[in-house]
Amino acid sequence: MSMAMEEKYKQLIRVGIVFIVFAFLMLLLNIYLGGPDEGPGDRHTPGFRLTTQPLVLTLCWAVNLAVLRWLQPVLSRRFPSRWLNFYLPGFVALYLTMVAIFGAWVHFDDHGGLLKLTSGTIAVETLALVIIELVLSRLDAARVRLENAELRVANLEAQHEKLIRQLQPHFLFNSLNALKSLIRRSPPDAEGYLIKLSEFLRFSLSHTQQSLVTLEEELRFSMYYLDMQQTRFQEGLHYIVDIPDGNRRSLLLPAFSLQLLLENAIKHNSLTLKSPLIICIRFDENGRLLVENNRQPKQQMEEGTGLGLVNLSERYRMLLKEDIRVTTNETFFQVSLGLMPADEDHHY
Repeated sequence: MSMAMEEKYKQLIRVGIVFIVFAFLMLLLNIYLGGPDEGPGDRHTPGFRLTTQPLVLTLCWAVNLAVLRWLQPVLSRRFPSRWLNFYLPGFVALYLTMVAIFGAWVHFDDHGGLLKLTSGTIAVETLALVIIELVLSRLDAARVRLENAELRVANLEAQHEKLIRQLQPHFLFNSLNALKSLIRRSPPDAEGYLIKLSEFLRFSLSHTQQSLVTLEEELRFSMYYLDMQQTRFQEGLHYIVDIPDGNRRSLLLPAFSLQLLLENAIKHNSLTLKSPLIICIRFDENGRLLVENNRQPKQQMEEGTGLGLVNLSERYRMLLKEDIRVTTNETFFQVSLGLMPADEDHHY
């Protein structure tokens, strides 16, 4: 039996227990209402009728649950209609059970004892089926929401892997061109650039399967990226990192989120000696990670998918249950990222 089926029957059993408890309370009420002059089997007392109704409903619930558990899977192979594989068998099974248990009190004569038993069975069965369908529909809706969430996570992971695969050849091409010019101009700088490039690629390959990383790891990875870009653009790029060391290991964020924001800033702005791009990484007053830069848009924008921030926003909503916050005007661009406290038992 699948876990979803087990959960369905457990939920129905829990609801059935509520009816049993209710029936027991009605039994106590019957004893209180019956008094010393009324026997427990007197079916004309109001207490007896009050007790019988929840007892019959509990019996109805047990019969329908048995039909749903053992009979419906067999009948559904031949009769796909729910009326034929559940509703009708449930009514027949309940009616036969009612006749077997309450037959001693029913007189099948001209006074309509059979009609009362049949109409009572239909009424109780209808009520039980309505409640069962409500429980099942709620469980089905929860299952659909869970499946949709799992599909969204899988889709985001696929998009993430696709972006990484697209980034690496592009990034390697630009990095090797920068390395070639550095070798001619300054061999010592070229050696340092090559070390940073190898560290950047090592981190990228080792963290492609991780959803969350510590702020320390993400900062170290991003510093490799910024150092390489500063080697490329020289004084056209400046950056400031104001993050206390004590907070770097105790906070988590989605992998590559900070690096993606840095890449966007460099990609969409001009970087010159007279007008350098200045990037600041710090905490805001609410303890969120703030990445901001001065705005100086390029005259000719590089082609791209435009899905970077959208993808990051989706990942944040799925992993941290919150969204990124973007603030912009004519002079600056700012993105605020939420952070999750690191838990020693958290697997990421």
